Amino acid sequence: MSFTYTGDPENSTLEKTRFLLQDTDSDTAELTDAEINSLLTDNGSNAVRAAIAGCEILIAKYSRKADRSLGDLSISYSQISSNYQKLLGVLRTRAAMSIFTPYAGGISISDKQSYESTSDRTAPAFKVGMHDFDGTVTEQTDESD
Repeated sequence: MSFTYTGDPENSTLEKTRFLLQDTDSDTAELTDAEINSLLTDNGSNAVRAAIAGCEILIAKYSRKADRSLGDLSISYSQISSNYQKLLGVLRTRAAMSIFTPYAGGISISDKQSYESTSDRTAPAFKVGMHDFDGTVTEQTDESD
């Protein structure tokens, strides 16, 4: 089984995915490099989305196994599955935050000027002076009297 982790998750998307899954110990590795690379390929080289897919796979893996006890020794696969489900929630929230980054425009003068100079922007619905009238108003009289 090939396993790569140098401790520098910014070095590669494979290591970033391992770091997000906390699959960083070669002695207890959950996924091989080839499996993570496959997840990265399926998810457009996005480490967070690949980690989400990896989490779902590990949840399925541990959900299939029954908890076991023999004397004082017990293995709780359901707890491992539950922990990966919690991690999955965290990773999904992180992915959503990176997609839907809130933006408040017009906070800085340069940001506002940059936006106003964009030729592709829609015209504002309201503007200063929109109700100003440059003409003269004449009084109309009813001539039927």
